[in-house]
Amino acid sequence: MRPDKAEIILTVKDVFMGDLGVRIGDNDQDFFQELAVDSLAFLNAIARIEKIYHVRFVNEDVPLLSSCNKVAESILDCLEKAA
Repeated sequence: MRPDKAEIILTVKDVFMGDLGVRIGDNDQDFFQELAVDSLAFLNAIARIEKIYHVRFVNEDVPLLSSCNKVAESILDCLEKAA
């Protein structure tokens, strides 16, 4: 069964909290500007999220994944294309 956006957002928040110790309140908070997430730590978190959902983001799109909402929307796009 395909996950919904709310479920994906919870997973993204769990990964960022568990792996990086970053608590995300607003789903539109910018990981870099507002939460000061380190770029290497971000890439590691994104790689983990890719494994969880069995998706692969296009390298050029990764810098655009700057919030929970953007990551969730991109995962949904990847899952839709794979279906």
